[in-house]
Amino acid sequence: MKKGKILKDLRRKKGITQEEISGLLEVTRTTYCKWENDKVDLTISQAVKLAAAYGLKASILVQMFEAESTTTEFIKNFLL
Repeated sequence: MKKGKILKDLRRKKGITQEEISGLLEVTRTTYCKWENDKVDLTISQAVKLAAAYGLKASILVQMFEAESTTTEFIKNFLL
């Protein structure tokens, strides 16, 4: 599973649109879409903001990327 798929899964589980999350992160929807489609990598500061927007610690988001997992059980343990 790629990072973009993880971002998409998180967004969907949170029940928000690309437009809503991009507004929270103060980036364009196009930029967020590129992250979800693995066209552009996140910077560290963007990953920290993204994790906060989903109610996660940045270290948890990194663990998800490393484990390539957004299983329901994994997310249930970390998503607020």
